[in-house]
Parts: sequence; C-alpha cells; structure tokens
Amino acid sequence: MRAGKFMKNGFDCSRSALLLLLTASLCFTGCRLLDNPSGRETVLPDASDAPEANSDILAAGDHVFITYSGIPFPPHPHNEQIRQDGKIHPPNLEEPVHAAGLTIGELREMLHNLYVPRIYLQLTLTVKMGERLFTVHGEVKLAGRYKYSGTMTVLDGIAAAHGLSNYAAKRRIRVTRKAGGTVLEFDYNKARDNPNHDLPLYPGDIIYVPRRQF
Repeated sequence: MRAGKFMKNGFDCSRSALLLLLTASLCFTGCRLLDNPSGRETVLPDASDAPEANSDILAAGDHVFITYSGIPFPPHPHNEQIRQDGKIHPPNLEEPVHAAGLTIGELREMLHNLYVPRIYLQLTLTVKMGERLFTVHGEVKLAGRYKYSGTMTVLDGIAAAHGLSNYAAKRRIRVTRKAGGTVLEFDYNKARDNPNHDLPLYPGDIIYVPRRQF
C-alpha cells in the first residue's frame, strides 16, 4: 500500500510538473505571438554589417583624383566617383578595381602594381580624395550640405541638420545614394527606437524629409 501510494503520489507530482511546464511554454509562445501577430520570427538588418567608412578609408560616393607622371606620355588625370559596388575604372586597366575599404595609400600601391611593369616600365601615381559632403533638406531645422566625417548613419546626418521640424513625415524619409542613385525608405521612429533599423550614410548621399499631410 505504501509503495502504491508513493508511486501514485510520484505520478501525480510528475503530471503536475509536466502541466506546469506545458503552461509556461504556452504562455511564452502566446507572448511571442502578441509581439508578432504573424507568428513568424522577424529578422532585422544589422547596422554593424554595413561597410565601415571613416576619414582615412575610401567609401562608395567618394571622389578619387588620380594623376600620372614620370613617363613621356602619361594618361590624362582621372576623376571618378566610387560606385555603389565599391569600384572605379582607371584608364588603361582592363577591369574595374575595388577601391572602397582601402586607404588612399593602399589604393595608390594597388594601382601602381597593376600598371607597373605590365603596362608601363615606370610610373608615378598621385591619388587624392575629394571633399566629403552630404545633403539634408526638407523638414529639418537647418537644411544644407554638411561635412562627412567618420562612420555616420542617417540619424547622425539628421542630427547634423539640428533634427526634424515639427512638420516632418518621420516614417517617409528618403535617402538617395549618390553612387548609383538608389533611393531607400527610412523610418525615423524605428531607427531611433532600435539602432538595427538605422542606415549607414555615405559621402554624397542626400537625405530628404517630406512634410506630413496633416
């Protein structure tokens, strides 16, 4: 009898524990479904995956100026903006080269190795980067062109323009990439609440904040 009673109590305890675990699991699932009615996991873009850009590293949108000397008939000076894919195509090279992510010195060395001695026996290269600016206009407190420096995001760009006006359509901001002309939609409220929704800002980009309808 005692053994049977012990087994019965043990079974009851196990059943109670199982029910408790099941209830907790259902509660957790319910909470997730309330947060995300579709029941599907939402994957947010991670701003840390964006290419890093700073004052020493070339990025999409930067202007690169290349001059050639040290040979009798050097190529004409080359001025090109780094494309959205990170590449430029200097003269006399068969294929474009990847410039984004390199310093000016690294790009100069890479180009020199591509030119010498395959194309020229000797060559002197000078590589410079143009002034880095971005533009903010529309419903901001101080629209204008601003100096691009360091790693920046769209929120940083809006902050440089002293923030949004009281009439800004915060969820319908547009960001135009000068390198390639791609237009991106930007939600200010989402980016402010979750940095993963912020977007990287590149030299030459244009941030436009429309006026809300009401």
